[in-house]
Amino acid sequence: MGRPLRGISILRQAIDKMQMNTNQLTSIHADLCQLCLLAKCFKPALPYLDVDMMDICKENGAYDAKHFLCYYYYGGMIYTGLKNFERALYFYEQPLSNAYHELAQVYSTNKPSELRNLVNKHSETFTRDNNMGLVKQCLSSLYKKNIQRLTKMLKCIELDERLKAMDQEITVNPQFVQKSMGSQEDDSGTKPSSYS
Repeated sequence: MGRPLRGISILRQAIDKMQMNTNQLTSIHADLCQLCLLAKCFKPALPYLDVDMMDICKENGAYDAKHFLCYYYYGGMIYTGLKNFERALYFYEQPLSNAYHELAQVYSTNKPSELRNLVNKHSETFTRDNNMGLVKQCLSSLYKKNIQRLTKMLKCIELDERLKAMDQEITVNPQFVQKSMGSQEDDSGTKPSSYS
């Protein structure tokens, strides 16, 4: 590549066309940052680096982690070149904390199988950081949370079915209410007062 400066505007246009929103990371972001580094012209990349990425554009239904890692690496290099060391540090740390960010996102979906797959995928990172025990507690916690949620849901369904049965009994047999009132009278030992 003899003249990297020429490609910068083309890549910016491509990013703008591909992005669904300004917080979406595409595979082209890393290429733009690399081109800006080669051209030693950092400012064209700043509008794409100054926003926090919240979403990843899945081209052809998938996303290559290489683009994610390169975006943050090149972004860190650009901020270092601009002597914005705080932002550079943030960019250098992002790939390191990615496994934990994914863990939090998958945990919030309440899907244990997805969480188990993620734990297997990043087990080396969690083990290296001495956090595998905490991660296993998260997995166990998700199972317990789902059991509690399902138990609560089943209780609501049971109650709803009982109420429907009572409503049907009242509709079919109005004396059901009088019988029910009579059984309450027997239980309390007092007769309900009449207002006639």
